[in-house]
Order: sequence, then C-alpha cells, then structure tokens
Amino acid sequence: DRCVTGHGFKGVKLEVALNCRSERLEPIMKKLEELEIPLLHHSWYKSVSKYPEESDPSDIAFLGRRFPRVKIVMAHLAGCGYRGIEDIAPCPNVSIDTSGGQPVAGLVEYALRRLGPARIIFGSDAPYRDIACQLGRIYGAGLNRRTTRKILFDNAKELLKI
Repeated sequence: DRCVTGHGFKGVKLEVALNCRSERLEPIMKKLEELEIPLLHHSWYKSVSKYPEESDPSDIAFLGRRFPRVKIVMAHLAGCGYRGIEDIAPCPNVSIDTSGGQPVAGLVEYALRRLGPARIIFGSDAPYRDIACQLGRIYGAGLNRRTTRKILFDNAKELLKI
C-alpha cells in the first residue's frame, strides 16, 4: 500500500525465491488484484541449474488461472520458448516479455500468432543483456509499425497506466 499509493509504484517483480504455485504468494496476489497493479514474474524452462523455487511457464499459467483478474507478465520469451508460449496461451491475463538470451528466429512471430500483439511487452533484461540484441529480436521480426509500437511502448504504457 505504502509503495503504490505513496510512492507511485506500478507493479511487483518476483524473481526465483518463491515458486508461483506456492500458497505463500496468495496475499501478494490478492493485494495486486485489489490495487489493480501487475506482476512481472521470472520464468524459464531449464534442464540444469534450476533454483529450488524457480518458476517455469507452466507455473505461471497455473498462477494466471488461479488469479484471472491479476495482470501477469511472464518474463523471458527466449527462456520460455515455444513451449512457454503454449503454456500461457489459454490465459488472457498473462502476457510475455521479450527478454532473455539471444534472439531466436521466428519466436516473436510465433508469440504474435498465438498470443496477439496486445500480450507481448518489450523486455530488455538491462543491464545484464545488450539492449541492441534485445531490440534486434523485435526489429528483426519484420513487424509493421503499429505492432512494433505496441510491443515496444503501448502495451507497457497501458499495463502500467502511465
């Protein structure tokens, strides 16, 4: 309450410290729903070096179904891949950010076909990733100006109410 109403915070980001299937997340999700602010949650499909409480896209989809009135952004398109896109496709309250790893040919285009342009939000992973690389995945997809603007600017503006 203090951070949102008193300091203008626009959302909450959760990393790898708590899997989003945990019941301990319930009070946070209820507060996000009450305040009408979004959650950005780290997600990645890994076969090695997965942290004990790290969430993968199937966990994000579970959370999206459990809290359908909370806007959730699943971080890391490149780390979630095609499988992650399919996991969240049935959850209209869940979007994906475009960050994570190197650009993969066809991945942004596939996300557009499955999720639509309103559910894709530019993510940079700054300062950990090169911004040119992250922009390259958008500009390299050959999108029209309107779709590019939605992904790079308009969707975040709407989500964060700015």
